[in-house]
Amino acid sequence: MRKILLAVFLAAVCAVPHAVAASASKATVTAIDEVGKTFRCHWQARDWTFQTTNATTFSIGPNPAAFGDLKVGHIVNVFFHRNGRQRTADRVVITAK
Repeated sequence: MRKILLAVFLAAVCAVPHAVAASASKATVTAIDEVGKTFRCHWQARDWTFQTTNATTFSIGPNPAAFGDLKVGHIVNVFFHRNGRQRTADRVVITAK
């Protein structure tokens, strides 16, 4: 009986979708949606849209920044996680224009 319960528990845990962490280095910002708090980047021959939240941190090099400092043409490193098909930025480091 314990083996069956353990198997059911493990199957349930594995079935729950988990957020997957990743990063995009040297991506170029191509569009910014101030109202929706999203931005689009060109990275690895594709365009990627990133959501931001109140927990998303921004910096210009080592200095703190804000979403409003992000401009089209900036080169950024984006540390993000995925929930399904949505990418949510955790940290955005602006490296160059």
